[in-house]
Amino acid sequence: MDQESRQRFAEIVKNLRGERDLRQFARTLGVSHPTVIAWENCQSEPKRQNLERIAELRGESLEVLLEYIDGKQQVSGQDRLLSAIRGASKEQLAVLVRAIADRLEAL
Repeated sequence: MDQESRQRFAEIVKNLRGERDLRQFARTLGVSHPTVIAWENCQSEPKRQNLERIAELRGESLEVLLEYIDGKQQVSGQDRLLSAIRGASKEQLAVLVRAIADRLEAL
């Protein structure tokens, strides 16, 4: 994995973690919190099983995740939004739901 790929992967991990506690997020993935820190700082590469788990949490296939990490596929606005929702805290989700309800009322 080259540096640009590591940066894209770090962005994915940061977005997926969102406001969640680092240790809690690491437990969700089945890794140690230093591993997550290393990923977020572009200092190490994930193992395949970790990539599979991250793809699963993002609601996408491993192939789609790898294509994005390799720079072969751009993430759509909708995909970014869904990723942010998956990583959001309860408080952030409440704000999002209120914004969606306000938008629907305005239609």
